[in-house]
Amino acid sequence: LGIESGWRRGSRTDRAMLVGLMSLNGFPDFFLGMLLLIIFGVVLGIFPLAGALTPYSGLSGLALIADVLKHLFLPIAALTLAHLAGGYLLTRNTMITVLKEPYMLTARAKGLSQRILKYRHAGRNSMLPVVTRTGIWVGRVVTGALFVEMVFAYPGVGYLTYEALLTRDYPIIQGVFLLVAIFVLAANFLVDLSYPKLDPRVSHAY
Repeated sequence: LGIESGWRRGSRTDRAMLVGLMSLNGFPDFFLGMLLLIIFGVVLGIFPLAGALTPYSGLSGLALIADVLKHLFLPIAALTLAHLAGGYLLTRNTMITVLKEPYMLTARAKGLSQRILKYRHAGRNSMLPVVTRTGIWVGRVVTGALFVEMVFAYPGVGYLTYEALLTRDYPIIQGVFLLVAIFVLAANFLVDLSYPKLDPRVSHAY
């Protein structure tokens, strides 16, 4: 979305995405979760209201997997929508900056197609700050998941942390913090590995 919006800067598509995603950015993740729960769970009845699976359903195989995914959809949607605007704005602004670089003018002068210019030259270079942000975003998602899981009564790591805090179960709290730290370190390690793929100059920096 950010690549497309930055490429079409000033167009109706850009303005529509900018207004829509900035509007979403004003709502906290748990509020978006409540809205999704009311609309798709209560009013439309498409998705279940709480839990990780339907109790006493006797499901197995693909039916069980489908049921688990159905319960997981709304919490993931709430977390994604809550953090989408930050990544979108970062990608859009970086894309606009990259389009002004001299090598983009050179690429246009070579007669390269719009698709190659957009994705291989501009889009690829605009992804570097977004990839960097991903390592930080992992920790924030776990924190936000605590409130979202409370809204959906979803038995995840966030809900486990909430119950451990209420009962002062310090070993559980320490275990959760250790797990979050491992995830953040692993995400940052993968980010470092992905840098040379996106920008070969990183490999020759030292």
